[in-house]
Amino acid sequence: MELPTQFQTFLSNIEPTDYQRDEFIRGHRTLRERLDADEGLKPYIITHFLQGSYRRSTAIRPRSGKKSDVDVVVVTNLDNSRYDPHQALELFQTFMERHYPGKWKFNGRSIGITLSYVELDLVVTSAPSAQQAEIFKSSAFDIFESEEDLASAQGAFKSYFAKAISEPWRSEALLIPDRDAQEWQRTHPLETLRWTTNRNQILGGQFVRIVKALKWWRRQHDAPKYPKGYPIEHMVGDACPETVGSIAEGVTRSLENLRDILLNPVQEGRVPFVPARGVPEMNVLSRLTVEDFIAFFNLVDDAASIARQALDARDPYESALLWRSLFGTKFPLPPVSGSTNGGGKIGGFSERNSSGSGTERGRFA
Repeated sequence: MELPTQFQTFLSNIEPTDYQRDEFIRGHRTLRERLDADEGLKPYIITHFLQGSYRRSTAIRPRSGKKSDVDVVVVTNLDNSRYDPHQALELFQTFMERHYPGKWKFNGRSIGITLSYVELDLVVTSAPSAQQAEIFKSSAFDIFESEEDLASAQGAFKSYFAKAISEPWRSEALLIPDRDAQEWQRTHPLETLRWTTNRNQILGGQFVRIVKALKWWRRQHDAPKYPKGYPIEHMVGDACPETVGSIAEGVTRSLENLRDILLNPVQEGRVPFVPARGVPEMNVLSRLTVEDFIAFFNLVDDAASIARQALDARDPYESALLWRSLFGTKFPLPPVSGSTNGGGKIGGFSERNSSGSGTERGRFA
């Protein structure tokens, strides 16, 4: 069953709380105000904007004792032919020591800042084209704090990318420094955001909710270690149908489509190449081992089977138990059918063990 009331409550249970959102905003605004005011960095900074799951409205509540992260991109005028990745990031070292002593570190492709209430990732880019720099300064791309903001940005993205054929700079990727690889690498946060806003509009606002539900499902499994985070969101985006009647249907069909998409690669014993939005030479699954990929496929296979049973179930309690076996205790249960004391019968249903094989193929190993 679709159980819209239970799904709405479930989403409320897994989305960041109002308090957490306030902390995200406090963290990134303070950082950005400090960047604007820093006399040492001012000659290099063109502008800055948000990216990541928080900006795309696909963030879920952090684990207990953990903090959510917010990504801030700093667009600079650094010439990537004159500055290597180390030099580019080290320009920010004095700023970090002044404002975040003992709370920051260099990551491979960013500068991580750990505060008591939020984690920030500062991503530095080299100089974009002059035209693109003017666009990045526009507030039209930097007003995202909620799903409503995401929807309102759709017009801005349509207008921006509509002229990309005659003005190729509009679809240019940005370069970010990779300290480990010792090279500048392409990234395209605007294209990722445009893709998400477009898909969310096509699905009437359901897409980001389906993504959040499936990211939460993935969190119920500690193994394999990867994929998680954005690669899950990306694959759900590729698998999600363009029309769904409910979140339950969207979750079920996305899992079934994803299982079908991944079947051939898993049979061939290889990790598929999943091109990044706007950077087709980059594989979103590049960190995945074959062993982890096969283990992930088995999770998807099981989950697709359970979701289909849940969607097709006729009893709301039985259906909710199946959904709960996917999503954990954050998914609420309705009253038991025919119960007068909270312990009534539930037909011939027995709670699903999610470790079993989802199909007659058996599990891959």
